Amino acid sequence: MATYGDVAKLKINDQNLRALLSKKLEKKIKQLDKELRITIQSPVFEWDSTTKRKNGEIVGSIRNAVDTGKLLNSQRVTFSKNQTATITWSVPYAGVVFDHAKTDLVAFTLARMRNS
Repeated sequence: MATYGDVAKLKINDQNLRALLSKKLEKKIKQLDKELRITIQSPVFEWDSTTKRKNGEIVGSIRNAVDTGKLLNSQRVTFSKNQTATITWSVPYAGVVFDHAKTDLVAFTLARMRNS
């Protein structure tokens, strides 16, 4: 920090700040990725119906979102250079699973992370 009489100046190197923020973001996103996997495997999802899963299990509500494991195994996190991250599920029915569940996967997971 440089001082000039009654004035103090603090110069911030934005490259160092960006690098620090990028590391912190990556750590939090990896934690979110892990926690989303835990949520998918937890019996917290509500649906309005009983379902016979492809694995033969008959499930009602409240249940986990795991049937064959393909949804869970398709989850990927990618990082880009502009400090953004994307978490995707690459099975064709992922949207249907999340859209039709009464429990919001992301909101539930973030609330659980805040409370832990």
